[in-house]
Amino acid sequence: MEREFKLIQITDGDEGHCLYNTQCFSPDDKWIAFDSRNDDAEISKTGSVNMVNTQTFEILGLYKTENQSLFGPGVGAVSFSPISNRVLFIHGIRNSNQIKPYGFTRRTGVAIDIESPSRPIFMDARDVMPPFTQGALRGGTHAHTWSGDGQWISFTYNDYIMERLEKVDSSVRDLRTIGVMVPGKRVDVSLDSAGENNSGLMFSVVVAKVTENPQPESDEINKAFDEGWIGKSGYRRSDGSLQKRAIAFQGNVRNTDGSFKTEIFVADLPDDLIKANPGFP
Repeated sequence: MEREFKLIQITDGDEGHCLYNTQCFSPDDKWIAFDSRNDDAEISKTGSVNMVNTQTFEILGLYKTENQSLFGPGVGAVSFSPISNRVLFIHGIRNSNQIKPYGFTRRTGVAIDIESPSRPIFMDARDVMPPFTQGALRGGTHAHTWSGDGQWISFTYNDYIMERLEKVDSSVRDLRTIGVMVPGKRVDVSLDSAGENNSGLMFSVVVAKVTENPQPESDEINKAFDEGWIGKSGYRRSDGSLQKRAIAFQGNVRNTDGSFKTEIFVADLPDDLIKANPGFP
């Protein structure tokens, strides 16, 4: 016997009701988180994050930006933690204006506990002033996704320092890559008068190596993007052992004729992501 489904509209109004493509439901499925975009490309103009009850249709405001303009700060792409009443979303740098607008390298991840709306929790630290800070990033994160156990967070990343360097050195590119935030080590950053930096609750690590000039028919990547967690608790290797945490992502590699194609990659993550690999920062 076929089941019948009934569509029910639960929101209306002039503001947008934009859903992130994953994890927009609360753990108990009673709430859906959304931002107020009417256009997918207009995070810079969007100033509020809300949620709607799937049973009562009640809408609760979770966060509004200060000094919102056409150029930022901007908020969007809200995801619920799978284990707690906490949402996470993109937040443009708070000093955004016409001269320094919202952009790929000028955004961060901010969380809100729904019991304490309007109290932003900055998840990834940002430090764009040399000598920089271990565990902080030098650019902008987006597409934040919680791991199945709700402990780690993956993100897509663009580097502000590389973006500025690219403008004066044609051999350098700000290449999109991916990273992961882990708990257990808060990252405190010296705040600056320009308002570019912020401290973060979690320790951030870039986990995919990218290069401006990948060798043809190699696994060298020009761009890493669209990552997602594998399983709720990793996967079983062919030898039967458990890889506890891993992410899959798309990566652009070069063909022999010089053109690019997109392949699928897997990054197996160590249990201690804070410890640096030999020879790397």
